[in-house]
Amino acid sequence: MQVGSRPCRWTLPASGRTTRPPPTITSALEVVVEQAKHRLTDLIDLSAGPTLESADLRATTPWRTVSSVGPTSFRRHVSIRPSIPGSSNGVSRAGFAVPGWATSPRFRSTKAIVSGSVTSRIDHTTFDCHDAYALSKFWAEVLGFTDVPGDPNEPGHEECMIIDPTGGQQVLFIEVPESKRVKNRVHFDLVPIDRTRDEEIERVRALGATELDDRRQLDGTGWVVLADPEGNEFCILRSDAERDNP
Repeated sequence: MQVGSRPCRWTLPASGRTTRPPPTITSALEVVVEQAKHRLTDLIDLSAGPTLESADLRATTPWRTVSSVGPTSFRRHVSIRPSIPGSSNGVSRAGFAVPGWATSPRFRSTKAIVSGSVTSRIDHTTFDCHDAYALSKFWAEVLGFTDVPGDPNEPGHEECMIIDPTGGQQVLFIEVPESKRVKNRVHFDLVPIDRTRDEEIERVRALGATELDDRRQLDGTGWVVLADPEGNEFCILRSDAERDNP
């Protein structure tokens, strides 16, 4: 039977009711393969345009993100970026560029997608705050971090990034109008590197931290809860040396 110039897959038996031939293994596999092709094409298309709007990747720089959490509960969030082994994730802060992971040959590999090797990594931790510059300076002193090379933080900047000079960790501070109202549900647990817990507590307090709760025990265990100048909680634990030699 044909409809117009195209053959129709429906047949009309003697009973007068339309039936459809039962699906075969071959036809089912064809459907799966076709769907996979369309999915792969969509993914590859991410590298075709300069805006990546089709993927709803709205950041014009790699860290200028907007927290999706409510202002009265959680004033901190973690930004993630797709990461594929062997790809490059570097994007210049001066203007938008298609990220390396979107144009990587491995990203276009069907094997990489099917095998589940496409994952995400934590790119940086973000704090909402009133004074991004001041808070970045406090945490840079606490953590021993520095400004991004070639892009120093300045008073009045609404976004200030600090990085671990040895590589890896990054912390971003973004100015927002609302204030912190409740306890953070995520916080830093800090371990002193070159001094004891108690010495580090005194050093951080001198930088402007406020002690909130002393959880130290008589046997030397425990920690102290403090807050940074804008009220974000963090803890200082015993150093590795203290835990190895109680």
